[in-house]
Amino acid sequence: MEIIPSQDLDVVFYSMKSRGFYPESMRSAYDAAGSWPDDAVQIPANEFANMQAAVAEGAAVQIDSDGHFIVMVRPPTPYSQLAAAFLDSVRLVREAVLNRLAGIGFAAMITGDTDVVGGVIKARQALLDITAAPAVVAASDIAALTAAVQVEYQAIISAAMPIIRDAFDPSAL
Repeated sequence: MEIIPSQDLDVVFYSMKSRGFYPESMRSAYDAAGSWPDDAVQIPANEFANMQAAVAEGAAVQIDSDGHFIVMVRPPTPYSQLAAAFLDSVRLVREAVLNRLAGIGFAAMITGDTDVVGGVIKARQALLDITAAPAVVAASDIAALTAAVQVEYQAIISAAMPIIRDAFDPSAL
């Protein structure tokens, strides 16, 4: 639905045939073009403004059999869908970090640096477990889930030795 400027909302008409809205302020132009609909029905300005606001917020508008508008508020996206999408993004970040850790671990193995190898193994396992951490699993809304993942991610970074921290982007999650 095209947004009609508020100064044109004094009187608005709706045509069931064209499924369009027509501001009274533009009627002379429609009349001159011969396109003013013969079934145009006046819609109260406040009802029209409320409809536009609802559509802008994601609602749908339907017309009942009497030609009245019904605003249908869409239900919020279920937490399970939001969580799945967020955890998919966490897994993408995790894969990138795991790849960098593999490089650090491989270089440490070649040089015989067992401390770094051990640190890489520890950080790798913590990253693999991040989506199953108790606070992450216990989260019941997207804000809590995001916060829990961020806390876990920062804890993994903080526990790692400096060379291993280089594999992480602290702002990635």
